[in-house]
Amino acid sequence: MSGFGKTILCLFCSALFWSAGAVECIVLPSFARNVDDQFVHILPNRPPMIPLLKEAAANEMFTVNVLFRNFRSEYDHADVFYRLVLKKPDGKEQVLCADLPGVPGIRKPPGSDVYLAGRLARFAFTGEDQPGKYRFIATADDRIAKKHATAEAMVEYVRERKAAPPLTGKELDRFLMNDYLHPEPARLMDMIGLLLKQDMNLRKTKKNYSPLPMLYGFTVILRDNPELTGAFASCISAAPPEQRGYAIPVFDLLGKDALEKAGNKLAPDLRKAVSDFDPKKNPLRFASPETPVQLDMLWWDFFLTGKFEPILKIAAALELGKDGITPQAYKQLGAGATPADRLRLRNKIMELAAGWSLMSNARTHRLVFYYLEALAKRDGRLLPGEYARTCVRAIVHTIETAPQEKKPQAK
Repeated sequence: MSGFGKTILCLFCSALFWSAGAVECIVLPSFARNVDDQFVHILPNRPPMIPLLKEAAANEMFTVNVLFRNFRSEYDHADVFYRLVLKKPDGKEQVLCADLPGVPGIRKPPGSDVYLAGRLARFAFTGEDQPGKYRFIATADDRIAKKHATAEAMVEYVRERKAAPPLTGKELDRFLMNDYLHPEPARLMDMIGLLLKQDMNLRKTKKNYSPLPMLYGFTVILRDNPELTGAFASCISAAPPEQRGYAIPVFDLLGKDALEKAGNKLAPDLRKAVSDFDPKKNPLRFASPETPVQLDMLWWDFFLTGKFEPILKIAAALELGKDGITPQAYKQLGAGATPADRLRLRNKIMELAAGWSLMSNARTHRLVFYYLEALAKRDGRLLPGEYARTCVRAIVHTIETAPQEKKPQAK
């Protein structure tokens, strides 16, 4: 269990059980983008991994998550509503939401007694806000039991963070692959700068190198951290000629809102190139992976967000191998190989690549294992066919029966 999972369980034990059988609630501010995914797509006996937020700077978007348990239900129906109030350092209060239903079933996995509120409150401080400690106060109202509960969490607003140590090349991989566990929005532009430097070297030294996974990662970062759009536009506009064109697929995928946020920080020639670009030719736009590079793009999405969707898409790619042909069998066909055989080979290679990446990352990232475990044991209907379901079950079984030291550990 990760430290974050332990933190949440400890919070439940220490802050909630005072209500002795009545409705309970808890407030969890977090930079995490995957809280709702964890409540839906991992088994109820698995602890969610939610990094708790204590401090935020201007324009850093975060979620205020409200959780409920121990409410009464009648005929499988609950009647729990809540309100969320922000108490500012000067004592003034602002109602963020009121009289909202607190326990929509889609947020509760079968067998769990903890619900995540269906409407996640997104929040960001602005430069006009007063620095200091802000209290997010939730009040739950169980209208069947006629019981109430209150919980709160505090986030300190600082206009400017203390300068973080510059991100080094040695830290880059660790930072990238664990951003979903330890979000640090203030260091993301450092990471982008280092990735662009690394990209220049890889273009010269690595055969068959593709920058597409990195560019897909940039779109994920800017989608979830729109306050960085202007800084990225300035960075890419000043990049070497070989890299300036990266702005085109990135801003095309992000859409008009991102172009507006970039403003005049995006060079005029790049702005025109984005406007003239045919979206159908954007290699970052795809529905499901058909190449190993697209698998890599989805892994970047997961490492930056911890979301379930990229894992599901990678697991669904296993189905491609159902009627595939192995490289060894393909070689035996010799000159008799047909285009259909080449397609079967490509599909088998996709299955092998997807399976290897899922196995490897499920061993080292506990959340990947949790997502696959739920697909194997409960949510197989989300996969496109029985072949993919069988492959996922085999991956989970292999990890579950591995020696203790090889079981997945959260980084």
